[in-house]
Parts: sequence; C-alpha cells; structure tokens
Amino acid sequence: MDFDLSFPAVSDLRARARRRIPHFAFEYLDSGTGAELQVSRNREALDAILFLPDVLPGAMAPKFTTTFLGDTFERPFGIAPVGMSGVMWPGAEKILAATGAKHGIPYTLSSVATRTPEDVGPHAGGRGWFQIYCPEDATIRRDILRRAKEAGFRPGHSGR
Repeated sequence: MDFDLSFPAVSDLRARARRRIPHFAFEYLDSGTGAELQVSRNREALDAILFLPDVLPGAMAPKFTTTFLGDTFERPFGIAPVGMSGVMWPGAEKILAATGAKHGIPYTLSSVATRTPEDVGPHAGGRGWFQIYCPEDATIRRDILRRAKEAGFRPGHSGR
C-alpha cells in the first residue's frame, strides 16, 4: 500500500478535512450521537492501550493476509460504511470501492449512500459488502437486498 506521509497522525487528517470539506459535512463525520458520551468513552479506551516496544532480531517479512467469512483479504481491516460520503467528496463511494478492490480489502456501502448499489458494486471487485438499515416494509427490504446482491455485494463473503 502507498501511504501519504504528509499526514503522520489522524489529527493531521482531521485538521485537513476541517479545512477542505463543507462545515456541515465535517460536523456530520466528526460528531457522535445524542450527548456524544460514546465518543469520549472510545477515546478513553483507545488511550488506555499501551504498546511496549521491543527490538526484534533480523529482518521481518510480516504477513497481513487474513481469512474472514470464507474469503482471504490482504489486510485485517476494511473500509467501513459512512453514510452520505458522496456529500463529503463527489464520487466517494466509487473511489473507496475501487481502492478497496485495488488493495484486496472489503468496502462496505452504506444504505444511506449518495450512490446506488448498481453504481458502486462494479467498482468493488467482488469485495463489496452492504450495510442495511432495515426498512419496516418487507417488500422494500427484499428489493434493496436483491439489488445489492445483483450489483455484486455479497452477504457474508465474496464467494471466491
């Protein structure tokens, strides 16, 4: 994977996003829900994790591949669903799906995306997952899931 070293910390990316995207979009991404109590709990939990550095002898060739839900991925993570990501950046869903396919990781399309499963599915390279907020109406729910499946999104694994 290629990394942009001009952003050495997440806080650098956050500051750049604050300047680059519309204010309402930044607030949507940067906030929690309700009183935002879980945001501070998450921060505290992450801050409590400490790494104990040690020196390993010799050269290392780490293997990052992992198998999850019957499929093998190049890295043990994927691209999480972000609702309305196309509001943050035009074409974001397609860009993220293609990036996931390029790097062998799953991309998850939010059911509140700005693009349809039919638009995004072909860019995911068979590694697309679909997040659904289930509508109460079973007919609508079945239609959404059918469309996602026909667009190449997989329920549970990519079928490879």
